[in-house]
Amino acid sequence: MSSLIDLSGRKFGYWKVIERSLNTKSGQTTWLCECKCGKRKIVQSSNLRNHSSESCGCIRKERLSQRNTKHGMTETRLYGIWRNMIQRTTNANNPRYRDYGERGITVCRAWKEDFRVFEKWAIENGYAENLTIERKDNNKGYYPDNCRWATKKEQNINTRQNHCLTFQGETKSIAEWAEITGIKRRVLSDRINKLGWSAEKALSTPIRFQNKKQP
Repeated sequence: MSSLIDLSGRKFGYWKVIERSLNTKSGQTTWLCECKCGKRKIVQSSNLRNHSSESCGCIRKERLSQRNTKHGMTETRLYGIWRNMIQRTTNANNPRYRDYGERGITVCRAWKEDFRVFEKWAIENGYAENLTIERKDNNKGYYPDNCRWATKKEQNINTRQNHCLTFQGETKSIAEWAEITGIKRRVLSDRINKLGWSAEKALSTPIRFQNKKQP
């Protein structure tokens, strides 16, 4: 059996080895390590020496940041759209997180990790300076098949049509309620947005009894 090599005090990437820790159940040697950011973690000796573990995650984040700032696009409108999309879906301190991240709205991994991938999709799918990114289904996340570029007017129409209504303890989009009740989505949208009806009245009033002049 080979003698143990003391790694105390040595550095591997952003890890600094503090002291020996308990072996794993399979007998692998482990060490208590401290990352550059101050976070501590138990890391196997083999993962340190073959560089498969170099930090608590800091190096990966820095590399992604560097990759996304070397493209010279950080001051562009498209980069701002990408950055804000990620912020409102991942940052709990973002003012819009409640309507996105908290609802389970996410950004696909390919876009989230590399602005260039998002940029390529944007250009190939008609991006223009007067357009904004829109999700076809507002209950799903940001990924190629669920996104398109639209004018503000088009996006506002889609937002109204997908407005969520709560009725009898269930919350669903207008599109979903239309499918359930058999009342056309446009009719439901008009009842809510133009006539100012309550969700209960809009969803429980049959078409044949609708009076558009009724407040």
